Amino acid sequence: MKTTIIILLLTLQVSAQSWQWGKRGGSTDNLNTSGGTIEEVTDIVTDSQNNIYMISAVGKNGLDVDGVTKNYYGDPGTFIQDDFVLASFACDGTYRWSKIVGGIGFDRINNIVIDSQDNLYISGKFGGANATYPPRIDNDVIILQTPSDYSITFLAKYNSNGDLQWFKRPQLSTVSQTQGVSQTGSYSLVIDSSGLLYWLVLLPQGVYANGSYINSLSGSTIHLLKYNSNGDFISGFPIDMQLVTGWGNLKMYLNPFNSNFYFTNYDSSTSSLTPTVGGQNITNSIYLSCFNNLGQFQWVRESSSPNLNRFKIYNVTFDNENNIYMGGGILGSNTVSFLGFSVPDANQPNYVLKLNSDATAILWSTYHNNFTTAYQNGTLTLKNNEVSLTSFCFGTFTWGSQSIFVFSGGNQGQQPLLARFNKDTGACIGLHNIVNDLLTEDRGRALTVDSNGDYIMGGSFGSQLNFTTNTINATGAQSDFFIAKFSTSVCSLGVDDFKEEGLELAPNPVEKSVVVRTKENLKYELFNAIGSKVKEGTLTELVNSIDVSDLQSGSYILKTISSSGAVKSVKLLKK
Repeated sequence: MKTTIIILLLTLQVSAQSWQWGKRGGSTDNLNTSGGTIEEVTDIVTDSQNNIYMISAVGKNGLDVDGVTKNYYGDPGTFIQDDFVLASFACDGTYRWSKIVGGIGFDRINNIVIDSQDNLYISGKFGGANATYPPRIDNDVIILQTPSDYSITFLAKYNSNGDLQWFKRPQLSTVSQTQGVSQTGSYSLVIDSSGLLYWLVLLPQGVYANGSYINSLSGSTIHLLKYNSNGDFISGFPIDMQLVTGWGNLKMYLNPFNSNFYFTNYDSSTSSLTPTVGGQNITNSIYLSCFNNLGQFQWVRESSSPNLNRFKIYNVTFDNENNIYMGGGILGSNTVSFLGFSVPDANQPNYVLKLNSDATAILWSTYHNNFTTAYQNGTLTLKNNEVSLTSFCFGTFTWGSQSIFVFSGGNQGQQPLLARFNKDTGACIGLHNIVNDLLTEDRGRALTVDSNGDYIMGGSFGSQLNFTTNTINATGAQSDFFIAKFSTSVCSLGVDDFKEEGLELAPNPVEKSVVVRTKENLKYELFNAIGSKVKEGTLTELVNSIDVSDLQSGSYILKTISSSGAVKSVKLLKK
C-alpha cells in the first residue's frame, strides 16, 4: 500500500510541474555591447539544501538584486563598463546574499563550481587596474593600486553563507600592465569528485603561483592550473592550443566518468595565422576537442564552415557511458554540417546531438521546426533520463511531437523556453515557456537541476515575466537578469526520512533540546525551511545535545559532515 501511494503522489506531482516563481536583478542601464554582455544570468549551480547561486553582468544606475540595493564599482562615466554579480537565493526564491565583482573596465566571472560541502568557487578577471576604481569583490577583496598592481586574474572560494574563504592570483603583483591586462586570460573552472579545481588560463612567459609554476613557452599560451580546496597550488601544464581570434570563446568541460577534458571554441583563420589544436591546423570556425587528464591531445572535430555565424555550440555534458551531449544553433538549407548533421529546412533552429564517446558518430540528433535566430546563447543539462535545453521560442513552436502556442502576430518578441528530451532516443518529451507581456525578446541562457530534481533557469528579460506565485518587472531598457524555478512546489528540500544510518535524533519532533547519536566525530549545520543556516557546531562520538529552544516552530534539516567530507541529512521538526 505504501508503494502504491508514493507512485500515485509522484504521478500527480509530475502533472503539476510549472514555473513556480521568478526573481530579478540588474540596473536601469544599457550595457556597452563592445563588452559582449547584457544583464543576463550566464551560470547557475545549486547546493545540497537547494540554495541557488548565479552570476550575471550588471550596470551601474539603480543596481539591485531582488530589491536589495548594490554598489557599482566601475567608472561612473557615461561609458557603461559592466561589473558582475554573484548572488544566492533560497529554494523558495528568498534572497540570501550577493557580491559585486567590479572595478575599471569589463569585469568577468567565467562560471561557478560547487563542492560536496556546499562551498563555491569562481574564477575570472577584473577589467583593469585603476587607483580611483580598484579591482574588488565588494569589501571582501580590494586590490589597492599603491603601487599599480596588474595581477587581476583571480580564483576565489566562498562558503554557502557568502563568507570569503580565500582569494588567489597566480601572477605576481609586480607583473607589467601588458602582461597582466593584455596577455593573461581566464576561461573556465571545473571541479572533480575529490574537490580538486582545474582552472583554464592564458599566460605569458613567466613565473606563477609564488614560484611553483614556470611557463617557459614564448608568447601567450593556454595552461591548466590545479588547486586543492584550501587554495594550495598543486600543479599545472600547458594545453596544446594556439588561438588566433577566439580568446573570449574558449570553454572547458570535465567528464567526471573518464576524467578527460573537452574544449569548445569559435575561432577564425582570416588572419595570416592559423589556429591549432594538438598540433593540427583548424580550418573551420567551430570545433570540439578532447585531451586526457594529463593534458595529452586525443582528438578534434570541426564544423564544415569557416563562417562563425553558421554553427554554434552552447555547451556539452556527459553520461556514465561517456556519451557526449551537445546543444546549440545551426543555419539551415544544408549550409553547414557537423559530423554529417545538417538541417535541410530554410530555418535557423536550435539542435541537440548525442555523440559517442570519441565523437566519431552521432547517436541521435533533433532540432525544432520553427524559424529562429538560434545563434543567441543557451545551455544544455542532463538529469537522470532527461537532457534539457534552454533558449527561447515564439509563435506556434513545435519540436518533434510536442507543440506550444506562444502568441501570434509579428514583432511580438520571444519567451524563455525549457525543452526536455529522452536522453536515449532524443524524443522531445516537453516544452515549457515562461509567459511574458509579448513586448520583448526574453530568453533562457543558464539551466541546472537541484537535488530534488527541479529545474532552475536563468536568463534575460526586457519587460515582464509571469509565474505561479509572482510577477517580475524589468527596470532596464536593454534587459534585466532573472532566475526561475520549474517544479511541483515552491520549495522542497528533498529530505523525507527522519533517520539515516549512523545518525539518529530524539525526540523528533522536539520542543527544547534534541539528542543526536552518532558513531564518529562530525561537524553539523542546521538549516530552516528556506535553506538559511540557523545553527552550527560539532558532534562528538555517541551522544550529543543541541538546544533548539530559541528556534521557531517548523521543519529543519540537520546536515552532518565527516572528516572525509561525507554528508548526511536528517529532517528535524520543531514544536
